[in-house]
Amino acid sequence: MRRINQISLLGVAFLITVDSSKATDFFVCDCGTGADVDCVAGDDNNAGTVANNPWRSHEKARNTFTTLNGGDAMLFCQGGAWDISSGNSRWVNNNCSANNRCEISSYLPNWASGDEIRPVLRRLDGANGMDFVDGGNANHEAGYILSGLHLIGTPASATFGLFFYNDIDDVTVDSVRIEGFQVGFHLAGSNACDPNDLLCDGINDNIDLLNSEIINNREQGWLGGSNNSDVINNLFLNNGNRASFDHNIYVSGNSTDMVVQNNTLKYSALDVNGVCQGTSLVVHGTHHNLLIDGNFIEEDLGMAGFGCWGIAADGGSSSVEVFTHLIISNNRVKNVGNLAIGVGSCQNCLIENNVIQQSQFIETTGIASPDRVTATEDAESTAVVVRNNTLFYGANSTGTGIKINDEGNNHQIISNVIQYAGTQNNFNCMETNLVTSDFVDVDHNLCFFPDAAGAEWSNGFADLTAWQTFSGFDQNSVEVDPGFKHINAGDFSAVDEFSPMVNTGHMSLSSGSDFYGLSRDAQPDKGAFEFIFDDLIFIDGFE
Repeated sequence: MRRINQISLLGVAFLITVDSSKATDFFVCDCGTGADVDCVAGDDNNAGTVANNPWRSHEKARNTFTTLNGGDAMLFCQGGAWDISSGNSRWVNNNCSANNRCEISSYLPNWASGDEIRPVLRRLDGANGMDFVDGGNANHEAGYILSGLHLIGTPASATFGLFFYNDIDDVTVDSVRIEGFQVGFHLAGSNACDPNDLLCDGINDNIDLLNSEIINNREQGWLGGSNNSDVINNLFLNNGNRASFDHNIYVSGNSTDMVVQNNTLKYSALDVNGVCQGTSLVVHGTHHNLLIDGNFIEEDLGMAGFGCWGIAADGGSSSVEVFTHLIISNNRVKNVGNLAIGVGSCQNCLIENNVIQQSQFIETTGIASPDRVTATEDAESTAVVVRNNTLFYGANSTGTGIKINDEGNNHQIISNVIQYAGTQNNFNCMETNLVTSDFVDVDHNLCFFPDAAGAEWSNGFADLTAWQTFSGFDQNSVEVDPGFKHINAGDFSAVDEFSPMVNTGHMSLSSGSDFYGLSRDAQPDKGAFEFIFDDLIFIDGFE
C-alpha cells in the first residue's frame, strides 16, 4: 500500500529542480479587487526580475511564462489581486521538464506589513482560471509547480479553475484555493499525438493536488483520473448542485496507482434547501491499484438525502468499467445518506479499518458490494474483503451494516464491529444472498443491537445462533456490547483491555495495521482500532 504523510510538498518540489543557481525569478504585482490595503502595483515597463520593481499585469506574466527556462519562476505578490479580463488563460512552456520544473507561485513584497494573503487571480471574462494545454495535436509537456495562489471564477460560467489537457505530465499543485468555477480541478484527456513528437503518449500522468482548498464550484471539485497522481490533504467543500451527477471528488476515466488520501469532504451537491444529494467521493471508469485512504467525509444531521453517499467506486456509464486491487481504508464517513461505502465491478478489492458513524433519520447501508445493479458490460465483483471496520448506528437510524450480495466468490467478512443503538426492527448486522461456498470466511465479527427486538444478525436470521446453524459461518463471532471508549465523542476504540473487541479478531485474516497505522499484534482486535497495552509501551518500567 502506498501511503503519503500529511505534509506540504512545497519544499520537496524545489528539490526536484536542477541547476537552481542559474534560475531566474520574475515578479508581478497588481492591486485589483480584494488586494491588501498596503498594495503597491508594479509596472510592465519594469525589468520584472527584481522584487522591488515588478511587472503589473497578468498578461505580461502569462506571455513571458512561455519563454522561461526550466527552473525559472513566475511569482505573484502576496496581498496582490488581479481582475483578469484578457480572455486568454493558457500557460504553456516547452522548456520545463520533470527534472527542471517551472514554477508559478508567490513572493512577499517589500511593502508587506505581515498580514498579506495569497495572490488573488479573479476571472471576470468567463474563461478558465489557468489552462495547461497546448492547442491542436498533443505534444508532450512536463514539469510545473503551481503553489500559493487563489483562483476565483466568473459566476455561472462553464469554466474550469485549473485545466490539464493534451499530454501534460509531472505537475505539483500545492496550497492553492480554487472557487467559483464549474469544475475546480479538471484533469482531462488528450487529442491525438503529434506524429513528430516521439515522447507523446496522449496521457496526463503524475498530476498531484496537495494541501489545497477546492470550494464552492458549481458541478465538480476534482474531475478526472491519471496514472501515478495524488490527491492528498485537501479540503473539498460545497462542490456541486445536481443530484447524483455532481461530487466533491469525481475520479473518472482510467488510472493506475492513483492515491486519494487524507482529504476532508463536506457539503456535496447541495440542493436549494442545502441538502446533500450527490456522492461526495465517486469513482467511475477503469482503475487499477487505486488507494482511497484516510479521508474524512461528513454531512450535517438532517441534511443528507438518499443520493448523498460517502464513497462509491462503481459503474456509472455505458462503457466497460472495472476496479482491480482497489483499497478503501482508514476513512471516517459520518452522517451521509443511504450508503457510506460502496463498490461494484470490484475485483480483489479491500475495504478495511474504516469508521462509519450514522445518525441520520433514514435507512442506510454501511458497506455494500455491489452497491447497485451491475451493468451487463461491466465486470462482476469478486474477492471483495471487508475486514476490521467499525460501524455505529445511532438511535434514530436503521439499515444494514455490511452487505455482500448477488455476484462473485472468494469474499471475506472478517473482524468487523457493528453496534445499533436504535429500536427499529428492520436493522440487519449483515446481509448476503450468496451461497456459503462463495466466501473464504465470515467470522470473528461482533454485532450488538440490545434495544431492537426484531433486528437480525443476518437478513432472514434473527440471531447469531440461527445464522451459525444455517451457514456454518461466524462460529467465533459474538453478539455483545463492544465496549466503545466514548460514543458521544466519536471514539470507537476499546474502553479498556476487557472490551470484547480486544484480542478477539481473526488471527490470520485480520488487517495487519489499524486505523492509525499501528501494527496489530499476534492476536489482533476486532474493529478499526488496535488496543495498545500500557505494559507494551512502558515495558522497561520507565516513562
